[in-house]
Amino acid sequence: MIKCTLAISDRSAYLKLENQQLVALLPQTGHFSEERKQYPIEDLGVLLLENPQITITQSLLQALAEKGVVVIVCNQKHLPTSLLLPCTQHTELVPRLHLQINLKETRKKRLWQQIIKQKILQQKKQISYWQGIIEERRLKKLFEQVKTGDKEMHEAQAANIYWSFFFKKFTEGKVKRRDSSSNDSWNVSLNYGYAIIRAAIARAIVSAGFQPSLGIFHHRRGNAYCLADDLMEPLRPLVDSYLTERKNQLNENPDEFHSSIKKHLLSILTHPTLFNDSEGPLLVNLSRYLSSFYRYLSKEGDILQFPEPILNFD
Repeated sequence: MIKCTLAISDRSAYLKLENQQLVALLPQTGHFSEERKQYPIEDLGVLLLENPQITITQSLLQALAEKGVVVIVCNQKHLPTSLLLPCTQHTELVPRLHLQINLKETRKKRLWQQIIKQKILQQKKQISYWQGIIEERRLKKLFEQVKTGDKEMHEAQAANIYWSFFFKKFTEGKVKRRDSSSNDSWNVSLNYGYAIIRAAIARAIVSAGFQPSLGIFHHRRGNAYCLADDLMEPLRPLVDSYLTERKNQLNENPDEFHSSIKKHLLSILTHPTLFNDSEGPLLVNLSRYLSSFYRYLSKEGDILQFPEPILNFD
């Protein structure tokens, strides 16, 4: 079943549970004191809370957790700062935790090699789509040279080629480089899109019975979502493509993170993807992605299979 993403950002709201539905009471001006909207909880995959004046009841939070809904809390700049993930009740929770802990270093390095090759491959496809002939050839060469563990840091070399082309082609010189701490519209929008992907993957991880803090490559001590950061790497270029569709708006308002950009990025989880030649929305295929991850850890397979975004932009 396709799960939707619900964002509450423009107005304050009172959120409560009623008949297994999320009921949002929104303040109104004029003749009506409030507007009432409701959404079936079973249809939700991600709930994004942006307005600092949102009130949410404990009973609603409990119902959201029971249905596996991820709740993202944003700061005053509308950037995600917290993920509320359900405590999984997976029947294989402990055995899968042991699989993560006992993953041999050699297999871990081979897994990271596959992830990085897939990321560079997706960057190459995007560059090709954007008609960067020289850059595509350079990325192809790097793709072929990635070794286990990526000790030669081909990922960083590919990123330098990719972002140099990206910002030169799409930002009209207003942005020079990828900087997650920058406040310009491009970098802020990239952060926002990546946070949505990260939340969706974290949801798939806990739903599959895995521990999101036990990563493959990422291992920063204060990071509770190392595995999500690992597995999302090949999907980052999809966010980049979404933003190129709004390049004119981003360039016209370089210091503004507009609500229409956020709304556009929220649709990314329904983007069509291929998994084993079977087409489905990204959010659906993330569960299959984690099933492939399990098969690799359990040694039922040696190849990690990835959701392949379908490039269908005009």
